[in-house]
Amino acid sequence: MSDLQKYPKRLIEVDLPIRRISEHSRREKSIRHGHISTLHIWWARRPLAACRAVLCAALWPDPADDLCPEDFRVAAYDALASLSSGIERDRPAFEVAGRHVGVWREFQQARVPRKTEEGRLRLREALLLFISEFSSWNAATVPLLLDTARAITRSAQTSLHGAGAHQPSVLDPFAGGGSIPLEALRVGANAIASDINPIPVLLNRVVLEFGSERIGALRDAFANAARQVEVRTRKLLGPAFETRAGTTPVAYLWARTVQCEGPACGLEIPMLRTLRLSKQGKGSAWLRLTHDSAKGAFAITVEQREASTGSGTVKSGSVICPSCGYTTKGEAARAQLAARNGGSADARLVAVLERDSSGVKRFRAPDKTDLRAQQAAVTLLNDLRASDSLSTVPDELIATERPSPNARGLSAVTRAGMRTFGDLYTPRQSLVLATLAKAVREVTEEHRANGVTDADILNVLLAAAVSKRADFGSSLCSWRLGASCVRGTFARQALANTWDFGEMYPFAGSAGDWNEACSFIDKFLVHLVDSKLATGSVISASATNHPLPDDSIGALITDPPYYDSVPYADLSDYFYVWLRRALTGRNALPSPGSPKDGEIIWNPTR
Repeated sequence: MSDLQKYPKRLIEVDLPIRRISEHSRREKSIRHGHISTLHIWWARRPLAACRAVLCAALWPDPADDLCPEDFRVAAYDALASLSSGIERDRPAFEVAGRHVGVWREFQQARVPRKTEEGRLRLREALLLFISEFSSWNAATVPLLLDTARAITRSAQTSLHGAGAHQPSVLDPFAGGGSIPLEALRVGANAIASDINPIPVLLNRVVLEFGSERIGALRDAFANAARQVEVRTRKLLGPAFETRAGTTPVAYLWARTVQCEGPACGLEIPMLRTLRLSKQGKGSAWLRLTHDSAKGAFAITVEQREASTGSGTVKSGSVICPSCGYTTKGEAARAQLAARNGGSADARLVAVLERDSSGVKRFRAPDKTDLRAQQAAVTLLNDLRASDSLSTVPDELIATERPSPNARGLSAVTRAGMRTFGDLYTPRQSLVLATLAKAVREVTEEHRANGVTDADILNVLLAAAVSKRADFGSSLCSWRLGASCVRGTFARQALANTWDFGEMYPFAGSAGDWNEACSFIDKFLVHLVDSKLATGSVISASATNHPLPDDSIGALITDPPYYDSVPYADLSDYFYVWLRRALTGRNALPSPGSPKDGEIIWNPTR
């Protein structure tokens, strides 16, 4: 203990501006463009604001501590004084910190002797004030704030460990979505990220391995490669999205079906939570179901006024027949779906949203053109199956239901009979994702053959875009009435089943399409460039058997897995199976799924 007592307390042991950091963290939930969460989904990701604040407070000593080196006090004082002067010179550029400019100016002008107790306490106050505002999203790319934070981090390291130590090494052994490693780079530390799951390893490579300058040069190459993937995929998918002349498809609405178990009925019932299609003013539309006695089925029409047949055919999991009124209980309905692997492959198309040449969107009932397109999708998918070495539609098994008290994760879809990941998609959804994955492989191999230096990282970025499309391209995507688009598969930290669902045209120029996926990734690359980051290191390793030697890092800062709240590996397999089909070369994922037995969560099925 005597050696440890030679070191001063860090700021985090003394105080932390929790309220202000919490405000920044709450606001961050609404940040979309440029945020690391838009690179790829990862569960229970920590807010960048909290990570940035904790890193600064953990790496910087408390200047009021008697053991704090005087060199640090001098350097920190000068850094904050320079910051105050810089803000005064260019106040409009620093409105993010504007409400505290006066405090920093007062600190600078007071010139309280640093060696007095009052001066040290004022310096502590100023450092905590800086942390409270630097943790804001708006502050993340402001050069003067970045330079100030990095100067203080550097002075903390050199004053505590000698002139030759310029950067503290920060390890996050549960790197996950990469919030902590990204912020470690931002505050001037040497970031080392590791994880047992291959997906976080890939994502952290994007953040850590290339640095801002190289990422900036990569953006044009990524845009060109994404366009090449789009051109190939559009050409191949054309017949599967045939539509009426003069219109462009935007979205399709589907419903799983069950057979009415009422006496002498037996009609096929579309499982619809509501008959309403949209809440967008004059664009509002409703479905009407009419018993077609000649065909022994329900005919579907789209009307601009509310249907008189009620709110839908599904209530609390049970299915109500619009014809005879019989209620097929939820357990019986799930049994029917389970016999058909969840009913995704034979779901019924109930409505189409299309855009005309003037840009106006309208719902309509499906017609013969849509039926031809569905059949064309099946034919194209079969052709692709015959030409691809790896199974085109993922046949990897979904993890079985967890007998956990929380019953979270994958149980909803497995109870409905979906056994493989391929069961989560209609034939056309499978075709879209398989075609994109194949095009990504082909474009990547062409880049490698042409000697493109960054072909590997382009492969990761393009594969991440395929993952984003997978999130918005399954039969678990519920329809958003207010926005007239789909909600992502992972609206929460589980695979949640839905009876009716939406399908976005992959090039609709709307939410969830290929271009939006690539656009979000590009905006994150811009954020990396603006953050002026150095490089870090990424390791594929278990936290219980880490390859780094003892005493090789300055700080271990992490957010470990949450007991049984999130089955990370099981959920990540949803993306893993598609990444496996899109990644090549050193990025290839040879195993059928992510490692699970070594994952540090409570799961009694293992």
